[in-house]
Amino acid sequence: MTKTGLRRLIHFGQVSEEPAENYEAFADVIRELTGDWVNPVDCVKIQGKNRFYYDEVVFFSGDLPALEVEGGVAWALQEVSMIDRYQFDEGRVGFFYNVDELCREKHKLDLDKSYIVWYNGANSVPYTLELTDEAVDVHRLMYETNVRAVNGTPKWGSRANSAIFDNYMNGLVYMMPEMHEPEEIQKDWQVMLAVEMVAMMQTTATSFVPVIEPFIQEPADRMVVP
Repeated sequence: MTKTGLRRLIHFGQVSEEPAENYEAFADVIRELTGDWVNPVDCVKIQGKNRFYYDEVVFFSGDLPALEVEGGVAWALQEVSMIDRYQFDEGRVGFFYNVDELCREKHKLDLDKSYIVWYNGANSVPYTLELTDEAVDVHRLMYETNVRAVNGTPKWGSRANSAIFDNYMNGLVYMMPEMHEPEEIQKDWQVMLAVEMVAMMQTTATSFVPVIEPFIQEPADRMVVP
């Protein structure tokens, strides 16, 4: 429990027969929930192939006090990272900062400005928020973090549930038969249409979040709803 009232149960299981490895794993869980809310990241590691977090939020700026000093224009990102870690146990999001000018050039960002950018996988379009002299709102950052994550990975889970019922987004749900092979999915025009709709939602401001979820069809005598 944090001093701001955030609570989270720790679901910890044995990861090794060696006690020392279990202690270390448990310490990592505690460390993640007690500090280092926004960490530095090298440019080459942003959306890297072997990254720990699939979804990443990166603060780009040469003005680090804007992030580290309470009241700074990006201070809210610290709070959002804390809230996110305590609220969601799946679809985790990493929060980072980068002060390298060459990195900003690589990502086509103005060197004289500060930005927060949401990255949600290779098949999604990054969303860029340009910061002004006014401090950014915690609720705005939570909204963008949650909705962008669902747009990037349109599946049902705690994030999609929060986007629809906490952020009051509309859910566009496509339920399909369970498919195990990529070839099956690519041949289904309905799935491909749903994928195109997801791409449209990533580039266009809408009040919808997409959810694509497989269902297991029960035999007729066991179906609750025909």
